[in-house]
Amino acid sequence: MEVRFDPAVQPEAVFGILLTKLSHKFPKVVPLQPAILPEEMRKLNPALFFQPQFRLEGEKFAALIGPNVFAVAMLGQYPGWKVLSNEFRQTLRVVHESQVIKTTSRFALHYVNYFDRNILPQLTLSVTIDAEPVNGESTVFKTILQGDGYRLQLQVVTDLKVSTNNPSLGVDPNVLGSLIDIDCFIDYPTVGEDFLGSLGSFMESAHAAEKKLFFDLLADEFLKTLNPKYADSSSNGQDK
Repeated sequence: MEVRFDPAVQPEAVFGILLTKLSHKFPKVVPLQPAILPEEMRKLNPALFFQPQFRLEGEKFAALIGPNVFAVAMLGQYPGWKVLSNEFRQTLRVVHESQVIKTTSRFALHYVNYFDRNILPQLTLSVTIDAEPVNGESTVFKTILQGDGYRLQLQVVTDLKVSTNNPSLGVDPNVLGSLIDIDCFIDYPTVGEDFLGSLGSFMESAHAAEKKLFFDLLADEFLKTLNPKYADSSSNGQDK
């Protein structure tokens, strides 16, 4: 879950303020590459401007902090939406109460789904050349879909190696896998005093939209091979 913002304090003060407020939840501090870059270089490069400079790690979650960005990410196995959204809300409440955010420019909920194979032939997504399916190597598909008050950026990438420092995820860095990457976002949202209410409402809408898109992408037979566990019998394959 990411929030991009204009700070209400000096940009270089954002990290120190949030570290003080969040160190009990995220005691481990890891400097990231953008932290060593000069401020002027960061401002001139749009790709760097919203990159976090520090990573704070707890037992199951991490916080990422930059002068203009704050994000919360999970570590390890997916705990389910109820646990995940509750952690997002609690952490963002602390950030909001720290008064480092002047105005918000972007909200985003981002899911990255990993598969240990090339899944392109097993998706409902159809990419063709002269009516012939594209099943080549190292395929990258990207599009932005319009939703109800938000947009969904979908990326499907095949034949790439993924590495992680978390062994519980079971990702083999030597295996060519695939990613379904879905980023639901609002640019320049209108947010008044009810920051957490606005963000909470967006998170629920974004989660529902991303979940629907994800399941719509998977062919029925492929979905069965993944042995999904549904929250209840009425979910009709739309919750896990």
